[in-house]
Amino acid sequence: MKSLLVLFGLLATVSFASAFNAELFYNYYCQSYTYNNVNTVQCGQFTLSQKDAVAFQNEAFVISNATNVLLSGCSFETFNENIINKFPNATNINIERCSMNLNNNHSTISKVNTVLKSLTILGSNIYVNSNVTSFGYLTGLTSLAIRVSFLENYAIENSFFANNTNLVYLEISKVQIFSIDSNAFYNLQNLQTVNITETAIPILPQGLFSNNRKLQNVLMNNNHIEYLPLPFFPPSVVNIQLSHNILEVISAQTFKGLSNLSYLDLSENSISVFSNQALASTQNLNYLDLHNNQISKFDRKLFTSVKYLKSLYLYNNNYTTLPEDIFDDLAQLGVVIVNPINYPYL
Repeated sequence: MKSLLVLFGLLATVSFASAFNAELFYNYYCQSYTYNNVNTVQCGQFTLSQKDAVAFQNEAFVISNATNVLLSGCSFETFNENIINKFPNATNINIERCSMNLNNNHSTISKVNTVLKSLTILGSNIYVNSNVTSFGYLTGLTSLAIRVSFLENYAIENSFFANNTNLVYLEISKVQIFSIDSNAFYNLQNLQTVNITETAIPILPQGLFSNNRKLQNVLMNNNHIEYLPLPFFPPSVVNIQLSHNILEVISAQTFKGLSNLSYLDLSENSISVFSNQALASTQNLNYLDLHNNQISKFDRKLFTSVKYLKSLYLYNNNYTTLPEDIFDDLAQLGVVIVNPINYPYL
């Protein structure tokens, strides 16, 4: 059974006003522990008060057997490698309801961490006063998620994730951001999924995914995205979700070259222009959702290239009729939902 290490800021009842005493600490806070000296402490689970957090992060000992770590209710004046490296075998760390300053000078990093694979930050206050963050020393990360948190300056700068070249999954959800630098993801050549949802971001920079050649899933639902710069998506993309935005135009170039695309959700937007050539390159498309938009006309030519389409949703648009032969090329279509009052002979 994997070890779970827990730091809860609200549960501790004993504090150490004087110098940090590791043995006393573990006698009070650790369910079970063994150590030969203060530098080789092993603890399966313990809690830590917020007032002891400063003393804790300044001490040299490590908790060597914890693989899953929860830091909760703590405040880190500088969240740096000295904290993470106290858990040298942790592969997963969750940080909840904490205040953390990510400012970090990469030139002072004494030891990068290649063991930690997954970092999740939830319900926390994140402060970044410079363009260099503490994520830089976590070079082994494959998954990074920031959820329901406050991010200072509301911006993702160009070096936020510059050293996290092993990232496969990146999530920034329910975090208000107003801008993303066009080079923010440039070094993430192993990135497969990017999840930027419920952030209120209005504009996506051109070239944001220009170097993400393995990217498959782009999830950007529930934002304020007004338009898509061209080109935007790399050819590797399989899944695009852009529902609940304010897109108005889908041109012939929007999805050009996306021969691998199989899932496309553009529902709940303000699309009034949808080019007849918009799907010309998406011959492997299986799922298309356009419901709740303002499209006034669907031409038969729109679907001539998507012969493998299985699910299609067109309801709640502004069209009054559909061509009778509009679905003739869609032999595999199993689910189609249109406005029945306008298309009663389906």
